[in-house]
Amino acid sequence: MKPSPLTPLLTLLLAPLTTALPSATPIPVAYPGTCTSWPNWIRTPSADVTGDIQLLISTPDEASASNLLFRYFSVPWGGLQREQLGADFRPSSYYTSSSYFRCKNGNITHGNSVARISTNSNAAQLLVDAREATYAAELYYLEVDGKRLDGVYLGARNQTTWGFYYQEPTCGGSGGATKDFIAAKLLNLPVDEANPPSAAPAAQFEGFIKVVSA
Repeated sequence: MKPSPLTPLLTLLLAPLTTALPSATPIPVAYPGTCTSWPNWIRTPSADVTGDIQLLISTPDEASASNLLFRYFSVPWGGLQREQLGADFRPSSYYTSSSYFRCKNGNITHGNSVARISTNSNAAQLLVDAREATYAAELYYLEVDGKRLDGVYLGARNQTTWGFYYQEPTCGGSGGATKDFIAAKLLNLPVDEANPPSAAPAAQFEGFIKVVSA
């Protein structure tokens, strides 16, 4: 396998943290379970939908990861592949339509696919068309020291802090080749007895996921 051209950024990601993630209080947006409070909401009586939106890493305790955009990535899974949302550290010219999403009926969507958060409290990733139990991604305002941060942020069950870690590429085999990216998992979710915690990589840094108009 050739060395990754992203080594300088990865070196920063794996270095000791230089900033501290602020302690934030999540405040649910109005009309939860709908797209009404999402950026780029389309005011129409015939559908609950937004225009294009994007997700990005916000206020991380690893500054080099700030504003990295999310898109679809494939990861090995039981000899096959499954898709999840992760942050891309490649130049913006690399981004394709896979970094553009919409909210439809309160869910993050891309075409006919839906992204939701796994209830696995150790690996609560944003899974695409998941075969396991999931929570709908919810929107929150965040307050730090009594002041509201700009914009809205992704979470579930009143949790909004995400752990991020480097997901290595694979070269093929039964699961096929996959690209490397920054994976995200929602932290501090309660244990779901129907979907018990499983082993997952530890977070290398923490931050929030901000939802913005594309």
